[in-house]
Amino acid sequence: MPCQAVQRRSVLSSQAANARDLSRAQYEALHDGRFVAGLDAGVRDEFIIDRVGRTEDRHFQDYGIEYYRYTG
Repeated sequence: MPCQAVQRRSVLSSQAANARDLSRAQYEALHDGRFVAGLDAGVRDEFIIDRVGRTEDRHFQDYGIEYYRYTG
C-alpha cells in the first residue's frame, strides 16, 4: 500500500475517534445553527468554530467566513 494511502487512513481513523452519534433532532438543530446541550462536553484546548459571518455591507463583507475560538 502506498505511503499516502496509509497516512490518509491514519488521519481518518484519528478523526473518527472523536465522532459522536446524533439523534435526528440534534442533527437538525445543529444544521439550523441552534445550540444542542451536552455536545460541547469534553472540548478543551482546541479551536472551534464560534460563528460564521453573515454580513454583506458595502464596506465590510464576511459572509461565510468562519470565526474560531480557543476553548482553553
